[in-house]
Amino acid sequence: MPPTPRFVIGELILTAVDAVIFALTQVKFISPIAVILKSLPIVIVLSFSVIHLLQIAIQSI
Repeated sequence: MPPTPRFVIGELILTAVDAVIFALTQVKFISPIAVILKSLPIVIVLSFSVIHLLQIAIQSI
């Protein structure tokens, strides 16, 4: 097993959080629809990360 999946997932989540914070700081200048469209990839990445974490947890049991 590669030793880095948790590290990679952590980096993905941190990047997503940074992107969300950046999007929230830009809300004044961007329409809500644009914010939603920009955050869609983040939501997708987070959901895949959660699914991947669940798979790792199930395999380790």
